[in-house]
Amino acid sequence: PIVDPIIEQPAQEEKRSYDLWDTFLPKVQSVTSALFAKQKITIGELSLANMPQILDLNGDGTSEVLIKIQKDPSALGFITILSRNEDIVTPIKIKSEKGQSGDFVASVGTNNKTVFDFKLLPDDKSFYTSSIVRDDTGAATTCTFKFYRWNDKTKLFEYNKLLSDVAKQDNCK
Repeated sequence: PIVDPIIEQPAQEEKRSYDLWDTFLPKVQSVTSALFAKQKITIGELSLANMPQILDLNGDGTSEVLIKIQKDPSALGFITILSRNEDIVTPIKIKSEKGQSGDFVASVGTNNKTVFDFKLLPDDKSFYTSSIVRDDTGAATTCTFKFYRWNDKTKLFEYNKLLSDVAKQDNCK
């Protein structure tokens, strides 16, 4: 095969781990349907198109997969992140700003004047969610950023107030 030298190629064993997510589609469907049903979100049949990113988000050497359910890029959608240990697929766990642990589900897209966003930051073993409500002039009237960073001891993505506050200051103007 031709290898693009500009794109970093994963090691053979790592690549195999990443490529296996397609074989777990029935388990991904089952876990995602159950998780979203708890949030009163009904989803249809999933495909590889619902897995836009596969990466090692927490640095443990195994891949996580972003699941995105959104019919139209300009509409409201939902995301979660799944991890895999051997053949067991589970949603990642977060620890909220209130100290509660739970499965991660977030909104993406737009709903009226609210824009929901999400970004994975694997180099920092973290991700953030945001929601910004803008008025007719484009000024942010309500703005929330929530950063979650991996904690190797607790095995959770924990809310990080400092990073959340800095992001809010930088982006909510």
